[in-house]
Amino acid sequence: MGFIITHKEIDMKKLVIIPLIVLLGCGASMPKWASSTKCSKGFICAVGIGEADNVTAALALARDDARGQITQQVEVEVSATSNRVIDLVGTRTAASTYVNGLSTIASERLSGMTPKRQYQNKKSGIWTAYVLMEFDEGAFAEKQLELAKKNDEVWQQYRGSELMKEHEKKIEEYRKRKGS
Repeated sequence: MGFIITHKEIDMKKLVIIPLIVLLGCGASMPKWASSTKCSKGFICAVGIGEADNVTAALALARDDARGQITQQVEVEVSATSNRVIDLVGTRTAASTYVNGLSTIASERLSGMTPKRQYQNKKSGIWTAYVLMEFDEGAFAEKQLELAKKNDEVWQQYRGSELMKEHEKKIEEYRKRKGS
């Protein structure tokens, strides 16, 4: 259920929209933004859809749907980053604290996401909810940098690496958006 919209730095200046559902069987009207949402640079976005006999449950299902879609994308990035850090440091043991911390940070950021936009509609006694959620890759990169600085062995290899440059670019864009 839902749509996922991602924006990645690597080889992507355009948005990739993977439709997971076109319309729900109940025939509820989908808001225009749900099918045409453009994700801002530096964000992973998803539109979740939920159906239930009450609006609260429909919204909760839609939030869970969107969060689940974003979680899949973030897990891929966490895995790739973890492998890069292990390669940088040279041993899995030395990098394990960073890798475990990275997973914890991702989990905290994902569970703390709140809807950016939502819409609900009732038809034939069934509520259909659409929820847009965003995951800020810059804020996540900032936490990754802080985590790397806490581990001397990781920091020595991370500092000046291509991975650090990628994180710094995301952090710079994030801070510009925040105005800090």
